[in-house]
Amino acid sequence: MNTEVFSDATKMYFRMVRDIAAAKHLVYLEFYILAPDTYGRMIRNALTDAAKRGVEVKVLLDAWGTDVDAGFFRELVRYGGQLRYFKRFYLSPGVIRHHHR
Repeated sequence: MNTEVFSDATKMYFRMVRDIAAAKHLVYLEFYILAPDTYGRMIRNALTDAAKRGVEVKVLLDAWGTDVDAGFFRELVRYGGQLRYFKRFYLSPGVIRHHHR
């Protein structure tokens, strides 16, 4: 296994897309921060293309740090990719209280 450290995020994203495109069997990715910007769409499209090729794709997203919802990955899921969130945060009624007078 090789390890590579990137000081340039752009190079890292392009490397991820290249590696996803080369995947033959599986791609498992975990993101703390993923936005629906140019790079987020690049990653999503590469993952969707991999799923279309029959690659097993699983994506784990942090619910706090990620700005995309399940709709962003609709096509990936349609082609068999799996999407999960961790650190889901739900508020039940009564959790937020106003303590001012």
